[in-house]
Amino acid sequence: MTQVTLKRRGPITLVTVSGRLDGTAADALYRELAQDYETRHAALLLDLSGVDYLSGAGLRALRRLNELTDNLRLASPSDRVREVLQISGLDTAFNHYDTPLAAARSVNAVTNAHTHLELTWAASLCPRMAGQPFLEWIQGLVRANMRVRESADYTTVFRHAAEAGIAALIEAGTTHVGDITASGLSIEPLLESGLAGVVYMEALAPWSKIADERFERARDVIERWRSKERNGMRIGLTLHAPYTVHPDLWRKALDYARAEQLPLCIHVAESPEEYQYLKAGTGAMAVHQANIASDIPVPYTTPVRYLEDLGALALKPLLAHAVQVDADDIRRIQASGSQVVHCPRSNLRLCCGRMPLEQFLAQSVPVYLGTDSLSSSPSLDVFEEAETAVALHHGQVTAETIERLLYRPL
Repeated sequence: MTQVTLKRRGPITLVTVSGRLDGTAADALYRELAQDYETRHAALLLDLSGVDYLSGAGLRALRRLNELTDNLRLASPSDRVREVLQISGLDTAFNHYDTPLAAARSVNAVTNAHTHLELTWAASLCPRMAGQPFLEWIQGLVRANMRVRESADYTTVFRHAAEAGIAALIEAGTTHVGDITASGLSIEPLLESGLAGVVYMEALAPWSKIADERFERARDVIERWRSKERNGMRIGLTLHAPYTVHPDLWRKALDYARAEQLPLCIHVAESPEEYQYLKAGTGAMAVHQANIASDIPVPYTTPVRYLEDLGALALKPLLAHAVQVDADDIRRIQASGSQVVHCPRSNLRLCCGRMPLEQFLAQSVPVYLGTDSLSSSPSLDVFEEAETAVALHHGQVTAETIERLLYRPL
């Protein structure tokens, strides 16, 4: 018995075939896929790992599909399929790949530029649709994270969370990812995953007394893995946010990133609480900083201007969120050559406001889409993120423009 399932994701129709691909099944498969191609003109990607019999009629159907689309890709051909292709001399006639992900990457990038895969365990903390104030949410996340880290098997929790997140990304059709790891435990599974992109090791230090230790820890993890980069996955550095990174850590980390030419990512201008604190030294975040005895000085300027003053923008970082910005901030981002990543569902659920996407695009600032983590978004599906962005920016940015943001490789 032959089973066929179709999954449509952007420019790709992924077709999973299992069982016998004989005359009757091959004719039915050709008719269905030819109709789908005529409707969507998407690349056809056939996962043949489950095919245990391929007849001459099956071969003819594959050749006809290849001629029709000029874009047919065979993924994970079973040993039996490989044998038939070799015997027939057609093993070089088709584009075939070891995995569906490898085949998808050959078609087009689908990028989820901002994730925290090791927080996949924290999905229960995701606010309901009514939302939760950002500072209240992050305080709860920090407390929950500390409880996990105090457990004997926290490395297993984080590793399994990262692996589950990677599986969710691939299931959603993602080919490129920007991930942030606070522990380093998502690095190895990402290097093995076949996904391309950057995994950023995170450093933060609200107090000067721990700045050196946090820098050394992040650098050690980066140096341990950089020589093992592969499959298009690179290692980078994240300095968490202006309100969690002491100037002593900024100086050391930026010097290191500059000298080593590391990809750099920074959370910035995400919430009203952050903006009010950095600009005026007031509000709920000012109370929080006093409660934890942070010795980070208030810069009394906008978050983006503060990054410029620190010299961070000169390294052209990927700026996550960038919601609380004005026209001057956007001009500074554009002039620096930095890029931003938009996470609309996280921004909505954390009551952060609407990113002025149309202003970034008008200034030709490169914009990506990202899902943040399952602790602040309901899924890691960047296509669902795009749907939210279309609704959020209705009347300001067209759906076609937002869709194009999905296909920018990181």
